[in-house]
Amino acid sequence: MHPHRGVSAKVAFALGVLAIATAATTAVPAAAAVLNPVATFVDGVDGVTGLQSVRTVVVSPDGKNVYTAGEGESAITVWSRAHNGSIKEIQVLVDKQDGITDITFVDNLSVSPDGKNVYASGILSKSFVTFARNPSTGELTEVQVLHDGVDVPSGLNGVVYNVTSPDGRNVYSVATLDGAVVAFSRNRSNGHLTPIQVIQEGVGGVTGLTGAFPAAVSADGKNVYVGSRHDPNLLVFSRAANGKLTLIQNLQEGTGGVLGIAGARYILQSFQGNNVYVAGDTPNDIVQFARDPGTGMLTQVGITIWHLHGVLGLSTPTFLVQSFDHGHLFTNGFDTNSLDSFHLDRRTGAVGVQEQLSFDPGDGSVNPGLIEIIAGAMSPGGQNLYTVGFFDGTLNVWKITEVSHEPSDADAVEAVEDNSPN
Repeated sequence: MHPHRGVSAKVAFALGVLAIATAATTAVPAAAAVLNPVATFVDGVDGVTGLQSVRTVVVSPDGKNVYTAGEGESAITVWSRAHNGSIKEIQVLVDKQDGITDITFVDNLSVSPDGKNVYASGILSKSFVTFARNPSTGELTEVQVLHDGVDVPSGLNGVVYNVTSPDGRNVYSVATLDGAVVAFSRNRSNGHLTPIQVIQEGVGGVTGLTGAFPAAVSADGKNVYVGSRHDPNLLVFSRAANGKLTLIQNLQEGTGGVLGIAGARYILQSFQGNNVYVAGDTPNDIVQFARDPGTGMLTQVGITIWHLHGVLGLSTPTFLVQSFDHGHLFTNGFDTNSLDSFHLDRRTGAVGVQEQLSFDPGDGSVNPGLIEIIAGAMSPGGQNLYTVGFFDGTLNVWKITEVSHEPSDADAVEAVEDNSPN
């Protein structure tokens, strides 16, 4: 028995009415695979480098580049991307080589909305690094390094995540060892950062940030959401015009009907803006929150749990991606070596049935890129999904086949007839 299975069962039992409204109760027609493998790149094979213990993958807003962060080699790899989604390695930046510094154990990346900069930090560097991005090639040049305790008062010990605001005015970093969020003001001309605020566990009455990990900025720029791997909390901050944050809501596991956010590893806001999804790796689930468009505050409305209602492969989900057509939610099972696709209701954002489950049984018969998938990113137009596998140091290219899974009236009638008594 998997060690997380008992936890999932306890959460499912506690859900009551909420569990009834979860994933697998919605009937949808059968369809072809939504995600289809195109190519796999493996560290050390065919000249590929920089993917050892890879942790992060992001795609530039213009779709011209893919960037990966390899913790094992303390390296950032730049990939050029063709119109058809194929990629080619063009640059590898390694800590302490060729003038590159302070990306030791790098595992987090973000690209500014204007495409001018890439931001990164190493877990052990206690620093935050700004790279200028060549608009033609996508290649990177290190232009600024901010050090913990020197340029930033605190909050950079163990930086595992960073996000850039949609307006490009701010960057927010999250440090799991410090239990901190640092807000930076961004110079939109050169991308340089200036720290303007540090929010840290135990300082000024702040709680819920122990083991802080994922973060997301809402598409309207009004809010920043932060989760924790150790404190079972989800913090909602309002964002001021200058980028500073004010805590307006602290959602706690087991309080006020909130269940499933323990061990939060990823936060995603829907394209429509009406939902926020959280991947929790302790109960192994996806939690759906309705978002108040005025305040950004959240109310839990659904949950999808591993081993409940036939959901498989969702052990330790570590990323979430919504398809461009709003009809699918892509995620993974790090412990089950799987890549999953769930149906999304385009109007409500409700997570429906599991449409596709691709997994590696461990006998080498399946694409090696499925082993310990840890992150994923979609191209701007929704044509491709890129995933990275931590254990084998892999980067996979997937073709997204957008097929409508919305139930028709005929499907609904058929579902009723199938469930009617004989």
